[in-house]
Amino acid sequence: MKNKFSRKSLLLVSMTVVLATVINLFAGVVAFADDATTTDVIEIESADELKKIGDDADYPLSGNYKLTQNIHLYDEDGDGVTWSPIDAFSGTFDGNGYTISGLSFEITNGTDDAAFGMFLKVTGAGVVKNLTLDKVNINVTATIRTSVGAIAGATENTA
Repeated sequence: MKNKFSRKSLLLVSMTVVLATVINLFAGVVAFADDATTTDVIEIESADELKKIGDDADYPLSGNYKLTQNIHLYDEDGDGVTWSPIDAFSGTFDGNGYTISGLSFEITNGTDDAAFGMFLKVTGAGVVKNLTLDKVNINVTATIRTSVGAIAGATENTA
């Protein structure tokens, strides 16, 4: 019995199957990559929400944050509120062109190599961008080695 298919036909069918498989695999990878890289953006619109970063399970230190308006860290007398720094931050904080004003902290005691700032440190692949700080008051009277910065006291890894 003679084969009905020529070599060219078999080659064409084989190439079509391989190409369809590659396209399906690529589509699956793209869909998976979209799912893996799409993270929910947590919008920050108040000082209270800003303070939740790292202190509330819904505001993880590895989260993706974006300011939606200027934030003023003042008490009712118009004085800057003493800030408790956000711990080791490894997420993305996009100031979105907005300003945080009235950041104030005092450093009087601590441990060697202590770091202080809006974030104690930005670590891992953490990013802080598009942010302006205004009217920052940092008062350091510690006699030990202390790293201080308005945004971050220290950075680690690729932050």
